[in-house]
Amino acid sequence: MIGCRCVACAVLWTLLATGASATSTISLSGADWQIVPFVPGRGAAEKAFSEGYHSTEAIPAMVPGEVHWDLERACKIEPICYGLNSQKIDWVAGKEWWYRKQFRVLSPWQGKIVRLQFDGVDYLTDVWLNGQHLGRHEGQFTPFEFDVTAKLRQDGDNVLVVQVHPAPESVRKVIASSKNLMSVQNCRPVMQALRAAYPCWKSMTNAGWDWSTVVITMGIWKDVRLVASEVVSLDNPIVLPSLAPPYDRATLETRLNVWSDNTCAVDICYRARCLTSDTSDVTGTRKLDLLAGQNQVVFPIEIVHPQLWWPNGYGKQHLYELAVMAQPVGRANVLADARATFGIRDLQMLQNPEYVATPVDPERKPPIENRSLAPGTELKYLIQINGRKIFARGGN
Repeated sequence: MIGCRCVACAVLWTLLATGASATSTISLSGADWQIVPFVPGRGAAEKAFSEGYHSTEAIPAMVPGEVHWDLERACKIEPICYGLNSQKIDWVAGKEWWYRKQFRVLSPWQGKIVRLQFDGVDYLTDVWLNGQHLGRHEGQFTPFEFDVTAKLRQDGDNVLVVQVHPAPESVRKVIASSKNLMSVQNCRPVMQALRAAYPCWKSMTNAGWDWSTVVITMGIWKDVRLVASEVVSLDNPIVLPSLAPPYDRATLETRLNVWSDNTCAVDICYRARCLTSDTSDVTGTRKLDLLAGQNQVVFPIEIVHPQLWWPNGYGKQHLYELAVMAQPVGRANVLADARATFGIRDLQMLQNPEYVATPVDPERKPPIENRSLAPGTELKYLIQINGRKIFARGGN
């Protein structure tokens, strides 16, 4: 690592601070999508992924959104949270749902790398662009993307199609047999069925709990966008601060995905600055030898006398911004840039050494109140932030 104090870099940081960026973005979110239901397997058989496909069953859809929400707005199902209406919509999770959107690229993106990014689709999905299959993704919470440089039309209409697969039959059967049972213990079969059927992350509680409506959620529930960049592009960095007593130094473990169109070398310049205090910026440069495709980079950044984040009532909520940019080695033009905002704190969950268990009725009735316990001894865990024990005003 070397310091990053040259005049050219200072000018580039100034440009980036004004909102200039080497990356262009077009949001594909909005209310101009449509969805069409199919019996499992029929969508592909009828070529619903093709550009010219048309269905009289299509209804308007929103992204971010959810299939049940779209159906309720279109008056195809009754309000889910009213009465027992949630017990009348089992058929929704048994269908496959095909999202469709037509769009144009208005910016001159010739010569750039273009990626189609999804922040979250629930749960299993296949994606097509202009009739060409891009790939499949599984998992409700993990973002994913495709390189669409060679498939995107920059001088005409594009058609994006997203297939959301039905919930597994095994899950739907367990929920159908348990939906009238509202205790935590009777939710366990549902939870076990979900975990067995969904190998990747899927929310357990949206398929019923002792406090929630039984709805197996489906759909594009986070944003979708097109991102154009040069031969190198950056994902927003992940910053994991770590510090220990006396809390006068912090190490920022910085994780960065760098995408490259070919094998090349770049300088990654970074700047960490406190947004809420007038302290000196921390800057540096690292040279990277990139392979074609995705490169995962991890490096530390040291912060001396960090401005710490504190919970409300214990101090200020200081925030930092980490900005990174990729440059050709020895040159002062920006290929890509990215930012992340974060706080620096040390959070520990501690066992309370004075904890005394509250007696519980063997017949599983509510816990017996024990007024003989000294204040604080009924707390099993303690929260400690930046070396100070915190009184938590809520927990689960």
